[in-house]
Amino acid sequence: RRMGMLFEALGVLPSAEVVQVSASDFSTGFVGQTAARTRDIFDSARGAVLFIDEAYRLYDPLGRSYMQEAVDEIVNLLTEEQYRGKLVVIFAGYAGQMSRLLDEVNPGLKSRVSDVIDFPDFAPAAAATMAAQQLGEKRLQLPAGAESL
Repeated sequence: RRMGMLFEALGVLPSAEVVQVSASDFSTGFVGQTAARTRDIFDSARGAVLFIDEAYRLYDPLGRSYMQEAVDEIVNLLTEEQYRGKLVVIFAGYAGQMSRLLDEVNPGLKSRVSDVIDFPDFAPAAAATMAAQQLGEKRLQLPAGAESL
């Protein structure tokens, strides 16, 4: 959601809206209909951020055609004039699996992903320390006993 607000504030997008989907939202269950479903998803996100959660699931190592059809259509849509520069697509997922998606599914996908941002995993103690620090900056504090959670 914050990425939507950021892109709107920077003037990259006209709204802060975020359309969140998962890989399964692209599949229709029928070969040949996935491309149309993918286009519908892109249409719904025009002017906004399209956040594809667990995007690595678009890579089907068994070679079933639904996800391949979705990825092929995504590659096509990312270069069509009606979408280029009119939405931001975020492919979210675990680093290793995302690398396989970018490297193995469609050679054109990797060239259309302009930036990769890797967020490292944090140990629970490190995450708690960062949360407490951010709360402190806002003059807030955790309730008594919350540190032990």
